[in-house]
Amino acid sequence: MSRKNLIDDEGGLADALDTKAKELKVINAEELAAQLKEQIVGQDEVIDQIATQLRRRVAAKRPDKPIAVFCFAGPPGVGKTELAKAITDAVYKDRNHLLLYSFAEMGKVREAATTLFGSPKGYVGGEGKLTSDLRRIPNAVVLLDEIEKAHPEVLKRFLNAWNDGKIMDQNTGASSSTKDAIFILTTNANYREINDLVSNHTGTTEELNRKVKDMLGTGDDALAPEVMSRIDTVFAFRNLKGIDIAYVVALQIERLAKSYGLEVAGRGIQKEILIRAVETLTQTGTKGGVRDIARAMEDQVADGLIDAKTDGARKVRFLADGDRIKVEAVQD
Repeated sequence: MSRKNLIDDEGGLADALDTKAKELKVINAEELAAQLKEQIVGQDEVIDQIATQLRRRVAAKRPDKPIAVFCFAGPPGVGKTELAKAITDAVYKDRNHLLLYSFAEMGKVREAATTLFGSPKGYVGGEGKLTSDLRRIPNAVVLLDEIEKAHPEVLKRFLNAWNDGKIMDQNTGASSSTKDAIFILTTNANYREINDLVSNHTGTTEELNRKVKDMLGTGDDALAPEVMSRIDTVFAFRNLKGIDIAYVVALQIERLAKSYGLEVAGRGIQKEILIRAVETLTQTGTKGGVRDIARAMEDQVADGLIDAKTDGARKVRFLADGDRIKVEAVQD
């Protein structure tokens, strides 16, 4: 008999073994922090804290609770979402282990819960995205982006996930484990007040994080007390300034070029471009942070990148051309 005929659902067995092989055992905090700092600029203290806490939580796995429930708080465009993605890459070596749910896309309505947890039987809809995703990839970074835009009742639906280590789909009744998941929530709520607090704080980072957690429990976008009590740690992100903005913009330009299959030539980003980006962000306080700067740049350089690729170039330079950015193809 063929080996394929001996095993029920051989594909499922392979997936299960692959999942077990990727279960977290031990994290080297220093190595993890170093990897994350290569991708995220200006948040070194936060990264050191997160790496240390992840090491401890993975080593002392809690029964019937997720590995961790973290909240990244602070101004928009400072790397909160990108850090969650970088953690996935560094810890699991596979971006498929990132389960991203953006509340900005769902809208602040109670019905958004059915998207994540399934529609109750008898109602229009089907299985929930979160519950089905967690059954498929239980060892994941679950990123809940911009939670201040979620209906309060939607966040309360996560209490079982964080307190009991499992959630049930309202449509199918199937249970999904959350014990192997790392939940990361991001929020821009009270970001101006948080930024002032961070700028003037003189105590320890742990004290700062506790003060920011208290701040998230107040104001128009306050999180419910029962939600706040399930969050292990709130990490306060700092506003980017000066050279940090320049480095982040340079990384965004590099990623943009790579998305078109091109590399940035050595010293291929003229400093005047970065100086202008720093000045723009510093003077206008663009609400979207570096993301808005990157989007504006993409609008300027997209056609130039397409032309360079069409001409067979593998590398490009970015040059300041008055208030615009010029793409120059570099031929090997």
